[in-house]
Amino acid sequence: MIYGKDNIYFANGKVTGGSTKSLLNQVQQHKKEQKDTKVFIQGAADRLGTEATEHLSAHPETYQEFNLDTGEQAYVYKSQYALLIRIDSPNRVTNVYQYSQSAKYHIGKRLFTGRTIFQKQKPTVQY
Repeated sequence: MIYGKDNIYFANGKVTGGSTKSLLNQVQQHKKEQKDTKVFIQGAADRLGTEATEHLSAHPETYQEFNLDTGEQAYVYKSQYALLIRIDSPNRVTNVYQYSQSAKYHIGKRLFTGRTIFQKQKPTVQY
């Protein structure tokens, strides 16, 4: 699209760039914010996945805990950017997913997989 002497570029109905400096800066800032949000969500998912179940159960004000009919344990954590769902299976595997309104059972993209940690290891002190 041409606006005055400047060009504005669109892809799939969204502005992707242009020749005006302020427009280009806005597009670049938006892309940076999206990347920062993804990094934050991934970090929160990694942290949730590596927390001990003992810690999660001790903080019901932060982590909602549910027993599923499948024998799995679920925890829900709401950050400022995403709702995360942690599911611990009976075979000691932990998966963390991002909530999705449109997905089956609202389980969206898997962000973390690892072994379930029940208690934090106490540090070993040697003298």
